[in-house]
Amino acid sequence: MTGCKKALIISEVGWRGAKELSSALLKNNLSVDIIIKGTVNKRVLGVITRPDGLRIHAIPRIFFNPYLFFYFLWHRILEGLETVIVTKEQTRKWVRGFGLDAKILIETEKGYEIRNNRE
Repeated sequence: MTGCKKALIISEVGWRGAKELSSALLKNNLSVDIIIKGTVNKRVLGVITRPDGLRIHAIPRIFFNPYLFFYFLWHRILEGLETVIVTKEQTRKWVRGFGLDAKILIETEKGYEIRNNRE
């Protein structure tokens, strides 16, 4: 998917909604990175279907913020980071400090919702 725009989903609370949303973003010709805060069992990661253009990164909590910092620098400058979606308001504020807009992903019984804020 070289040359297409990139979406980032930062998942700190659950990741079912992130996985479902990524499918919709891929259909809109965006490559998608999902960054999960915390480690995920390698067998679990191994069974997740990953279509072309989807990358999943499970980052240990201690390295999470430094990883995001360098991710933003790299992808914002070089690869056209277009969309950022987070699961926590605090992370949304942090992302905005990089000059990026971020939406909030909320998991619901029927799937997910995207909002401008938690309310």
